Amino acid sequence: MGNPKTMKVNVRIIAATNRNLEQATEKKEFREDLYYRLNAFPIHCPPLREREDDIPLLVKHFCQKYEAKSGKKITNIPQKVMDALVKYDWPGNIRELENI
Repeated sequence: MGNPKTMKVNVRIIAATNRNLEQATEKKEFREDLYYRLNAFPIHCPPLREREDDIPLLVKHFCQKYEAKSGKKITNIPQKVMDALVKYDWPGNIRELENI
C-alpha cells in the first residue's frame, strides 16, 4: 500500500539506450520531463562499428574470460576471422561481439 510519509534518498540512475532521446522527445515519443532528468550528465559511447581498433582488444578480453570458464586455452584467432570481425557492422554492439 505504501508509506504516506516522504522518505529522503540519495540515488544515482544510470540509463542506457541506442535511441536518440532528444529526437524522440521532440517527436513526443519519449517523456520530456524524464529526458531532462536523465540527461544531467550524458555519456556518449560510439558504436563498436566506429571503433574498429577496439575489436581485437575486446576479442582478446572475451577469449581470456571464456578460457577461465571453459578451462581451455585459446592460442590464437586466425587473421581471416579477425578481419571478418573488424569488417562486420555490429548492430548489436559489444554484447553481440561477446556472444559471437
